[in-house]
Amino acid sequence: MTAWQADEASGELEAGSMLELRWPALGVELSLGVLEVVPERRIVLAKGATRVVLELDDGGVALTHSGVGDGDEREGVSSSWQLSLGLLMHYCESHPESSRSVRWLMRPARTNTDTAHVFFTDRDALASWLGRGDGVGAAGTRFSLDLGAGETMTGRVLSHAPGRDVALSWEQDDHSVVVLRTLPQPFEPGVRLVVLSYSRWGEKPAVEARLGLLEAAHHRLIRVLDGERSA
Repeated sequence: MTAWQADEASGELEAGSMLELRWPALGVELSLGVLEVVPERRIVLAKGATRVVLELDDGGVALTHSGVGDGDEREGVSSSWQLSLGLLMHYCESHPESSRSVRWLMRPARTNTDTAHVFFTDRDALASWLGRGDGVGAAGTRFSLDLGAGETMTGRVLSHAPGRDVALSWEQDDHSVVVLRTLPQPFEPGVRLVVLSYSRWGEKPAVEARLGLLEAAHHRLIRVLDGERSA
């Protein structure tokens, strides 16, 4: 689970047991009851009235999440699962049996999901904070960005929820993954938490210069979204 979903996990995937998922950087912990486990076929998890069903077949993974609310909550949950399943696919194809480490960059900005999505995908908007290229297309397509300072980012779009979030593989960085998304900022209308998460697999440490590049780019994005167009 920690290779593609939560940052930390404990418990057992056995019917009648509990599974604990944690994202320390977000301050989020989730306790799920394990209702059903059919080896190599099906897992059912529950919290209150919600159910998550993961089913395997020869064509891949099917996921159903029932009992979710409406509006922003439903769209956010849908996008989150698309991101997670994109990471699961990438893990299976590029990093099987490797552990994952995650770096989170998060700051609030006065924006909404649609505006942030433009800056995650549009060619000209991306050039204002991350890199120059042709923009980010649908899931499964390839992309290329010139990040400056001699760095490029090319790879595959692992997930793209229209109007919401994207996940991008980074071939030049040991096939790491950069996720761009927004999360609700409670009690602050018109404000979203703008998140860049950076996942790497295996024991090889991240290149510090690339970490600095991502941190600087995220800072520029926040300034641009807050309206400081001189960034």
